[in-house]
Amino acid sequence: MRCSWLSLLASIKCGLKASEQARGKELLMVVANTGVGKSLTVNYIHGCKMERAALLGSINKVMRVSEGSSRKEIMQIGHTNQSMTFIPQL
Repeated sequence: MRCSWLSLLASIKCGLKASEQARGKELLMVVANTGVGKSLTVNYIHGCKMERAALLGSINKVMRVSEGSSRKEIMQIGHTNQSMTFIPQL
């Protein structure tokens, strides 16, 4: 579920709707600043095989879910200062 940034109220309503999927389930909430590795950590805990790789056209290396991982990425890992997890996926 993707939400627009039209207003705070719209974002709250979208979050409330998404939270209904969590009713009766055990959850883990990971909260931290953008870019510190929340998505990477959640993917690792989920069992994804991680690898260090160069970004296309860059000499900088980043961590990502390995293409050969038997567990697929469940949270998109961003490599910029733009948040990829405004509304968590359940």
